[in-house]
Amino acid sequence: MRSGYRMAPQRATLSLRAVIGAMLLAGVHFAVGPFTDGPVRPNFLIIAVLTIVVRVQPGVAAVIGLMTGAVVDALAPSSFGAAMLTYTAVAYLASWATASFVADQLGLLAAFMFAGAWLGDLVYLVAGGGSYEALPVLARLLWSMLSAALTALIAVVLQAIFQPAAPARTR
Repeated sequence: MRSGYRMAPQRATLSLRAVIGAMLLAGVHFAVGPFTDGPVRPNFLIIAVLTIVVRVQPGVAAVIGLMTGAVVDALAPSSFGAAMLTYTAVAYLASWATASFVADQLGLLAAFMFAGAWLGDLVYLVAGGGSYEALPVLARLLWSMLSAALTALIAVVLQAIFQPAAPARTR
């Protein structure tokens, strides 16, 4: 008779830390968001979603993205559905891409967060118009890239601060 699946204690601790961190980032996103009314805004929700979805399968990641997008769309009904599409696509693709590499190094994490944030901005701009309606396409791309770079920088700083120290190697 087979016993039920039990998660290793270290992996369970990492998953719990990721969920708590994602919840804190979501709170920061909605608390700080109204005060960042410029064209370059950090997207703390993308950091939270990408932090969670690297640990799950693509189908579960898509559901997490869909639920996150539904919360965002409920708060901004003018472009209802755009955030659901954005977060679902980004979460699914991020989970699928992490099967190819592990973002344990800060450089890979920065590239991963930049790509996820920029893809999210582009999908949101195409699907819902975003907040840059009056700007030309090149200006939208520039502000989107700068927002993604700021988001990636914040993710790397947070990872560097909260990353557990690697154990010393012994021979």
